[in-house]
Amino acid sequence: MPDMKTVVLGDKAVQVADTDVALIEQYKTDMARKLTDAESKHAAAIAAKDEDIGKLRADLATAQAAANIDVDSLVAARSELVGQVKAMDASIDPKGKTDAELRKAAVLAKLGDSIVKDASDAEITGMFKALAKDAATTNPVATALRHGVVNVGDAQSLADKALATANADLNAWRTKK
Repeated sequence: MPDMKTVVLGDKAVQVADTDVALIEQYKTDMARKLTDAESKHAAAIAAKDEDIGKLRADLATAQAAANIDVDSLVAARSELVGQVKAMDASIDPKGKTDAELRKAAVLAKLGDSIVKDASDAEITGMFKALAKDAATTNPVATALRHGVVNVGDAQSLADKALATANADLNAWRTKK
């Protein structure tokens, strides 16, 4: 019978043949190395994921900061610009136009194509500011409040007429013309 040696596997001690001890110890060493390699790869993967999470959090913070715009001030500035443009030329339609396009259209309407064709946006903005200070702006809400509500028609008579028409249409089948 071969000599027996005690080998520790995990938390147990076992008796194995003397010839198998070297194989078992080599196996334990290989497994310990593979475990260390797997743990280091796992740690590197976690670190890479943490870096990605950090980048995404920074991008999110940047996007949230960009989204925190003051809509009220933007609306007020746009309304003021449209009022100034309408004061210069009421035929200019502001729908679908940028602020720069509105300023250019107003300057074009006031000064003509020869002034505007070679001008940069900054020059057009300066011309617009000079023209806008002379133009009287109109505020439609202030005008409505100043002049009061204007009745366009008698609502009760229109409602009565609509009811009579509806009743006549409802009873049309009863009377033949």
